[in-house]
Amino acid sequence: MANRDRTGQVLRSTLHQLTGEVAEEILNQADAISADLIVMGTHSHGAMYNLLVGSTTKGVLKHSTRPVLLVPGRKS
Repeated sequence: MANRDRTGQVLRSTLHQLTGEVAEEILNQADAISADLIVMGTHSHGAMYNLLVGSTTKGVLKHSTRPVLLVPGRKS
């Protein structure tokens, strides 16, 4: 997929739908396509939820060798 930014420069993005352990699949796919950046949305579940259940974002941040941009979700 290609779009243009405000300056007319072409921005390329790709959507991949994978199965498996989420953080691992995100990192594998980033390696496979030589991604420059991983962009992820975040949820506001809270610290206790993340402590008990874990977090895909946390897994990606911990193991990624690439920059990761986190986009916070809307506050309710």
